[in-house]
Amino acid sequence: MPEYEVTAEATLPALPPEAAAVAQEADQAADDLVASAAPIGDFSEEALNDVVKELNKMLPRFGVTEAYDVFTTDADQLPVPFVKLLMMVAQAASDAELMDIAADLDALQDDQDLLTLAGKLRTLSESPEFKRFLASDSPQPEAPVEPVVEEAVAVETEVPPPVDEELFAARV
Repeated sequence: MPEYEVTAEATLPALPPEAAAVAQEADQAADDLVASAAPIGDFSEEALNDVVKELNKMLPRFGVTEAYDVFTTDADQLPVPFVKLLMMVAQAASDAELMDIAADLDALQDDQDLLTLAGKLRTLSESPEFKRFLASDSPQPEAPVEPVVEEAVAVETEVPPPVDEELFAARV
């Protein structure tokens, strides 16, 4: 299965304090970057939950065992963990060369955009090509490339005519 960043916390061996601090700073910087790019708009609870429903159908294929919680209120900005999961699916769809969901994420502004996204997620989750892609060991098998063998070609080079000084030196 292709590797995609999963946002669920994993049990890892303890890091030295300095390394743990650097890792925590890097995680916070990544979260800040996602938060700054998180779509802002007028999103209803119902439309958000339509996206959550379709996203949750796909999460097990990415190794995420916990479903994303449903929204209980309207929102004007998508939460960072939700955006990260959507970005993971968008990257996989792009890698599989099936559809561009990332552009849809950038353009989210209202319920209609969320419903369009939910429809694309549904289509993607039902796609046999996407299921095969996620089940494969490599992102996309490339066609074998035949090595190009260059033949040695004799090139005749013309000897430049001697310069005047060379002519005089040859006569002496």
